[in-house]
Amino acid sequence: MSRLLARKWAVLHPILTAARLKRHETPGIYTSIAPAWNDDNLFQISEKVRSSCIFAHVRAASLGSPVTQVNTHPFAAHRYIFMHNGYLASFEKMRKTIIALIDDEVYRFIQGTSDSEHCFGLFLTELLKDGPLQGKATPVQMQSAMNRTLRLLEAICAKHAVAEGSMLNFCVSDGDTVIATKHVIGAGPAASLYFSCGSGWEAVKGVRGQYRMARHDRREEVVIVASEKLTDEAEDWINIPRNHMVVITPSLNVLVVPTDEASAQEAMAGSAMALPIPNCMPDCASPCTPIAAIPTQEEIVLSDELMREHNIGSPTKSAVGVAGCGIPAAGACSSGAHPASSTWLWEASPVLQSVSISP
Repeated sequence: MSRLLARKWAVLHPILTAARLKRHETPGIYTSIAPAWNDDNLFQISEKVRSSCIFAHVRAASLGSPVTQVNTHPFAAHRYIFMHNGYLASFEKMRKTIIALIDDEVYRFIQGTSDSEHCFGLFLTELLKDGPLQGKATPVQMQSAMNRTLRLLEAICAKHAVAEGSMLNFCVSDGDTVIATKHVIGAGPAASLYFSCGSGWEAVKGVRGQYRMARHDRREEVVIVASEKLTDEAEDWINIPRNHMVVITPSLNVLVVPTDEASAQEAMAGSAMALPIPNCMPDCASPCTPIAAIPTQEEIVLSDELMREHNIGSPTKSAVGVAGCGIPAAGACSSGAHPASSTWLWEASPVLQSVSISP
C-alpha cells in the first residue's frame, strides 16, 4: 500500500496494427482524486482500453498544492501528454519567473497550480520553437526541447538561489515518441526509473494480476518505462542512470542519452557505465555478457532506419548496448549467436544547450 501512495508512474508502448486500433490524434485521459485501488471505474475502463501508448500515474499530491482534478496527472495539450514523478524545489518562489517564460498559446492549456503542469508548459513552449504544436515533431525535436527545458529549469533555480535539490522524472509523448527523464538539479538522490522491452507483456498463467515480459523472438514490440520494477524478475529491468533520458522512437528503438554536461562529457570522452543486461532470447545464456565501452574512434554500425530517424550519420563516440545482444561488433551475447538488438545506451552527440535567465 505504501508503494501506491508514493509518486509513481509507468508508460507502456506496444506496437498495435492499424487494423486493431483506430488512430486518434489527441490523448484520451481519465483522472480521479480517489485512490486508484478504490476506483471501480478505473478497473472497468482499464480492462477494455486498447492503445499503442498508455500512461499510468499514481502519486501523492504536490506539497502546497490542493488535491483537485485539475492537478491530477497526466496533463495534455494538443497531441502531447505529460506526467512527472518528483518535485521542483521552491516552486512557489519561482512561479512568476516560470509563467513569464511560458508562451501565451501554451499557457491557456494550464488549468492547475502544480509545479509539474508548469514544467509541461515550459516544454511545450520550447517545442513550439520547432513548429506549431498541432504538427508532428520528430524524436530529435522532442529530445532537444526536453533538454532545453531542463537547462531552463536549472537556470531558474540558479537565479533564485534554490539550495534544495529537484527531482525531475518527466515523461512526455505525442503517442508515437516517448521521452522519459531521470534528472536531478542540485544535490540529493534521483527518483528511480527503469525500462524493460520484449516481444510481449503477458499474464502469468495461474496467477491473477501478475505479468511478465516475454521474449519469444528478437523483435521488440513492447517497451515499458516505470518508476518501479513491475515484476520480481530483476533481470528484465534496466536501471536508467542518473541525469539521463530514455527516448523511445515510433519504431520502438530505445535510446538512453545524457541530460547534463557532466554525463555528456563522460560520454564524449569514451566512458560508459556498466549496466545489467537481461536475457536477449529464451535459449541464450543467462545473463548475456555486459558490453564494454567501444573506443572513441571506433565506428558503430546502426541500422539505416535508426540512422535516418535520428540523423546520426556515422557516429564515432562511445556507446553501450543494453537489453539484448547489443552492438554487432562488440560480441555482447555470451553465446555469440544472436544479432544486435535495437536498444542502446547512446551517448554520442547529446543535445545540450546553455540557457541564461535575465535578472
